[in-house]
Amino acid sequence: MEYIFPFSVKVNRGKRNLEEVFRIARVLGGELLLLVNVFKGNPSSLEVYDVISGERLYHFLIQSLRLRSDYEKISLYNTRRILCIRETEYGCTKVNSLLIDLGATRTRECTVHAEVKFDNGCNVRFVDSMNREILFMGLAE
Repeated sequence: MEYIFPFSVKVNRGKRNLEEVFRIARVLGGELLLLVNVFKGNPSSLEVYDVISGERLYHFLIQSLRLRSDYEKISLYNTRRILCIRETEYGCTKVNSLLIDLGATRTRECTVHAEVKFDNGCNVRFVDSMNREILFMGLAE
């Protein structure tokens, strides 16, 4: 996800407790902390916290996940991307808010576009400027 969200930095949690992860986020100057929780080795949910207050702002279950690296070798060129929401459907207001909070903007110079569709949850498809899928997530509250 660090290749999608602007100004994000990936930090492996490992055996660190949540307090240590917050401390790292503060040292790095982060405003939000996005945690990808796992269950039996697979991503199971997303949680987003305000770094200063420690308040949990968002929680989504990951219903499905597809990475570009699952079917194509990913290019790591241009790791600082500009994210825009290309299209969205009614029913995914919270997902849209999450994307905006994580840096989605309205500009013509986007390098990543998010397409948000509602179908028994919110399906978010991230594509690059050549319309190649980078990441697909099915999220539910």
